[in-house]
Amino acid sequence: MHQIHFLSLLFVGIIALDTINSLSIQQAHVKEGARPRSCRFFLDTGDMVEWNELLPLGIFHGVTTNPTLLERAGQPCTIPHIQKMADAALRQTDEFMCQSWGTTPDELYETGVALSAPDPERIVVKVPVTTTGVLAANRLIQSKVRVCLTACYDAKQALVAGSNLGAEYIAPYLGRMTDAGKDGLKACERMQSMVDGLGSNTRILVASIRDVESFETLAEAGLDTFTFSPEIARQLFEEPLTGDAAEDFERAAQRGLTMYTSNVRVNGTIDFNLQASTAVLRSYEALIGPQPCVCLWISHRTMGTNKHTGVGLNESSRKRNSALARCLFNPNSPPDDLLDGT
Repeated sequence: MHQIHFLSLLFVGIIALDTINSLSIQQAHVKEGARPRSCRFFLDTGDMVEWNELLPLGIFHGVTTNPTLLERAGQPCTIPHIQKMADAALRQTDEFMCQSWGTTPDELYETGVALSAPDPERIVVKVPVTTTGVLAANRLIQSKVRVCLTACYDAKQALVAGSNLGAEYIAPYLGRMTDAGKDGLKACERMQSMVDGLGSNTRILVASIRDVESFETLAEAGLDTFTFSPEIARQLFEEPLTGDAAEDFERAAQRGLTMYTSNVRVNGTIDFNLQASTAVLRSYEALIGPQPCVCLWISHRTMGTNKHTGVGLNESSRKRNSALARCLFNPNSPPDDLLDGT
């Protein structure tokens, strides 16, 4: 009987260990394969004036460009010039994306290597998700060049990026897919599900965003990487109620600044107004803590000297404030050296 009980316990123990090992392997696989969850926003323009206005906001991880955007911004599409643009962008952001060009895998590869040369860790090279482009992408990745597959118009193309190829990004053109009669939002959501299902770290870099509402919808669905125009960037800050509230705060602050007619100090450190309310003055007492004697003095510009008392006021205001002073401060007399002098 004891032998049977022992064998039963041993069998249960073996099953438990096997289960734990299986779970550990699965967790390790998820940890290695799961995509990073931190969001990345890119400013999609070749206009360097826009960079200088919008990048200081701090919301952008990087800048994306392509030959079309460069042409629209009047920027030359040459390797030396794009390298200079990369240097300028990387002074303010973490990544710069530029697109390679060429009609053969060799040309795309050679151009991509040259574009990334100044800073391979922060310059990402874009190539179209075509057979020619992917042949070049494979060589670029093997050469330690970071790659984004671009001009993506169908969810199945995410399978290419999320495969053993190891592309860091794939960029579906949301607005253009919609223009072509496709359900762009649904396609982007499917791409995200597909790369997640593959255990791939490839990011779905949603491009060609035409409105903030689409941006919101995809972010709510779990997508976390977007590139968008300066126009969309500015729309993120357009909310009349927020603007009205900010103006109200500013007007209140200005009223608070202009209400003061005298420079008043508590213990020589904190300035506040002679006309301030009892509640405000009590908050200062709470800040500095109860004192055996709190010396409050007021510097009147019309007087040649400062009069120091327990509550030093000019004669015309002494009576008006004496009750307030007694209410706020310890009634003990101040030290003699504070009663005289200027």
